[in-house]
Amino acid sequence: MNIAEEFRAAWVFEAGWHDVDLLPTVLARAAARVLTVDAAGISLLGGRHRVPLGATTSAAAAAERWQFTVGEGPCFSAYRHGEPVIADEATMAGNWPVLYDQFCDRSPYRSVVALPLSHGATRTGAMDLYFTQSAPGAAFDLDAARAVATLAHTALVGAAFGADPVELASAEPLEQAVPTAWLDSPEVRRRQDVWVAIGMCNATLHLDTLDALALLRARAYSREQTVDDLADDLTHGRVPVEALREPAAD
Repeated sequence: MNIAEEFRAAWVFEAGWHDVDLLPTVLARAAARVLTVDAAGISLLGGRHRVPLGATTSAAAAAERWQFTVGEGPCFSAYRHGEPVIADEATMAGNWPVLYDQFCDRSPYRSVVALPLSHGATRTGAMDLYFTQSAPGAAFDLDAARAVATLAHTALVGAAFGADPVELASAEPLEQAVPTAWLDSPEVRRRQDVWVAIGMCNATLHLDTLDALALLRARAYSREQTVDDLADDLTHGRVPVEALREPAAD
């Protein structure tokens, strides 16, 4: 059985595999199973936006939120450059020290392999594979991981458009055709609150979108929160937006 067959078999093994609403989580779980990694997550990316679609565990979902809060990490690099990023513990600490600190303090993971979800030059997101050890083991197969990421992209695009991505050369971007249920999960709703909070900063603090997001990230980090948690506080009135003017705590 080749990796494509193994992945499809693992996909069908998962509960809810036939339900498009659950597809991103099913794909993440199937990927973790066939690649024998500790956890996996799938995100939709585009421009400044990053939307968490599915993860195998709550810890993997939290790791995604910290990458978004810091605004950098293996997932962003894989998506930006269209190539896999293998980030062992030394690479994490050297290239993304702030993110590495959060991983050490708030997750069991110490290394990450991030792969773009792509077909040809078209990229729609990324898949993160998480490891509790300091580096992927010798048994980890990058070629197999690439194949799984390509198959996951095919499945996601097929679910969005009802066709294989090979036939979609003139189709609109995936983020414009994501099934509604994918955008109605608790994780996605929390991420959408970030854009509401950005709008609040636009209106009240007279910041443009980039500066507002940078401010939210800085204030969230200083408060030892994710951006998602700070946005939740702002949109529910627990923290007044004017309080963001105050200098960050040391």
